[in-house]
Amino acid sequence: MASSPWVYVQDPVQHLLDQATTSMKNYCNVYAVSAESLKHLEPAVHRETKHAIFAQEIQDSLALSKVNAGQASTKLLSAFVTLEHSICNPCPMNLALIMSVICNLGRQSAWHIQSSLLEHLKKMAETMQQSHPWILLFDALVRSPNLVTDMILCCLRVAGDVLSSQLGRFTWKTLYVQERLCDCLYYMGVDGERIEARRALLEAQTKFYGPCARNVLWTLTNVADDFLQQARTLESEEAYHSALVRADTHENYHRAKTRFAALEGLADVWIARAGLRGWPSEGWGTVWHGTRIDWSALQNVSDYLEAAEQEALTWFESSGQRTLRVQSKKQSLLVLNLHSMG
Repeated sequence: MASSPWVYVQDPVQHLLDQATTSMKNYCNVYAVSAESLKHLEPAVHRETKHAIFAQEIQDSLALSKVNAGQASTKLLSAFVTLEHSICNPCPMNLALIMSVICNLGRQSAWHIQSSLLEHLKKMAETMQQSHPWILLFDALVRSPNLVTDMILCCLRVAGDVLSSQLGRFTWKTLYVQERLCDCLYYMGVDGERIEARRALLEAQTKFYGPCARNVLWTLTNVADDFLQQARTLESEEAYHSALVRADTHENYHRAKTRFAALEGLADVWIARAGLRGWPSEGWGTVWHGTRIDWSALQNVSDYLEAAEQEALTWFESSGQRTLRVQSKKQSLLVLNLHSMG
């Protein structure tokens, strides 16, 4: 009997990964040389773009879900409506931000929202022209619920490489996609690659925009956070202070955004110095037992949190994720102080 010829059967997971990354590669290659790409100038204020508003509404919805389910649901519905307006004019930049939102939902264990968002994106992609790469891209992501964030990382690495090759490393489009990749690496806890990528991004952004540009200052606070995670508290403090000083080159909201991040970060530096690394996310009960606390350092924590809260209440929504987060830290600090007295 003649032996049967070998038949190669591709791993279905690898097939979907190839489908996603190939779709992203083709999309970015076509976009980079298109007339549409030439029309896409950098927004004067990124936070006012539809995709940035969508991302902020998702963030606020997640924060509100812990204190007011009704408001959280309203904010989530608004985010989905904003998303539909965002992709009327699709590009790799708004796709990268959408992907970072999907990764953040995974980090927050908001699996139902993540799944609903992916299904919604797939349906919207199917309304585009028949050969549009988003169709196969979101088809692959929807069919890989347990690997969606890993696939997104692969796709954003591909997108960054293509745009860097086609448009150059020092262009706003390449830098924007690389910044979103750093966000996703953070959300997924890929520490080594993220730390290296953020420092490279800070260097490239500083060269392209100058040392006081808003996105440079934001990346600087992220690099400061990385230093703190590595227990390099002095370098972290210096980076946060540098961001705080440079924030004064801006006005109003843009000054407040950097100041808030730097002040909250400085509070975290003093939390570490107080011997409370991991607090308050792990709860005071976790850090209390077996921990020698430097109570004098907690006054600095309180002062920085108070200053951060004032920035938040002045410039951001009282129900927004920044305000709620810093207020939660203040409450945890109060509980810790009360516990020490009693």
